[in-house]
Amino acid sequence: MTMTSTDQTDTTRIWHDRGFLTYWTGYTVSALGDQVSALALPLVAVLVFDASAAPVSLLTALLWLPYLFSLFVGTWVDHHGRQQRLLIAADLCRCLGAVAVPTAYALGGLTLATLYGCAVVLGSGSVLGGCSGQSFFVRLVPKTQYVEAHSVLSSTLSLAALIGPAVGGVLVQAIGAADAITVDAATFLVSAVAISRVRTRMPAAGPSTADGSYGRRLGEGVRYLVHHPYLRASLMASTAMNLGDFTAQGVLILFASRNLQLSPGSIGLALSVGAIGGLTGALTARRFAALVGTGRAMVVGGGLSVLPYATLAVSHGPTTGFVCLAGGAFVAVWAVMQFDINNNSVRATVTDDAMRGRVAGAYSTINYGSRPVGALLGGLIATVVDIRAAFVVAAVFGLVSVALMLRSPMARVRSVESAAELVG
Repeated sequence: MTMTSTDQTDTTRIWHDRGFLTYWTGYTVSALGDQVSALALPLVAVLVFDASAAPVSLLTALLWLPYLFSLFVGTWVDHHGRQQRLLIAADLCRCLGAVAVPTAYALGGLTLATLYGCAVVLGSGSVLGGCSGQSFFVRLVPKTQYVEAHSVLSSTLSLAALIGPAVGGVLVQAIGAADAITVDAATFLVSAVAISRVRTRMPAAGPSTADGSYGRRLGEGVRYLVHHPYLRASLMASTAMNLGDFTAQGVLILFASRNLQLSPGSIGLALSVGAIGGLTGALTARRFAALVGTGRAMVVGGGLSVLPYATLAVSHGPTTGFVCLAGGAFVAVWAVMQFDINNNSVRATVTDDAMRGRVAGAYSTINYGSRPVGALLGGLIATVVDIRAAFVVAAVFGLVSVALMLRSPMARVRSVESAAELVG
């Protein structure tokens, strides 16, 4: 496949858009910091407190617990109207949550409770930022450039996943897991400043004057999501994927550290090597979808995003473990890009403008709300059965997501542009 002149023009416009570039700068810095904390936070529990599977999986669960309230936040965001200010507030909230860990550690007062509180604050800021970001994105990027912009942002996440874990592993070994989280706190400040300087194509909307109470608007968002054929199917498939992913993620760092006997630096390096798959996936998602069709690309992505975890169930020792962790991550993250880039673009195309915040909130409540459930499930399986069994269960969820997509309009989507016609 070759890139058409239209593709090249759209991509060029994205990179020459000052507003998007400013937003992307903050997004990039924050994404790098997140990757450091994603490795450092559970390692604090493992290395400082010698935590077992249950408390480590609980830490992951609490990070995603606030997403259960996304529906309420999204409804409020739609009514508030000033999404740019909310994005800044979200970054500042996460900065305070992250800086609490190294501060408590320096004062000699760091406890597991401190880590749990940090996780909840970081998750709360992410919910506010995620719900606000949906509406902010469509004010910043023209509809004709949704796929290109999503590809750029996804490529950025992949690059962060490539560089961040390795940097995080080095920082953890050099200055300690708790102090490494300081890096994430600083990146949120940078992101807040960058977002404050963005000028969008569309003016900021004022507070909504729509009729109806908060409860009525909330109900409208839920009904819109449940009755929309594509959004409903997308939510079910995404939820199955997230349940599988976080059943594995909830115990992954613990398993790599204790069972595979990998050092923090080796774990970070393995995840960074695996993240090359994400970068490859982000850069090729458009071409792959054009080759096989958008719907089929999502089906492939959904299945392969979780199935590689099964290889960890049979891996032993640091050498084999490193290969399985890096190789499995490569395939899984490549697959996630195929699903996410295409699914996010189709969702942005078929969702009514007036419903974006509420739909994003309702979607996130169930989709991301399944992540703490998956993390707790992984910890439960590791405690009651065996930690390796958690990776087998995770792979089964991948098969479930494929079955759900094959029975829905998702598999029949030929392209992002034709999606609206398919779902009516």
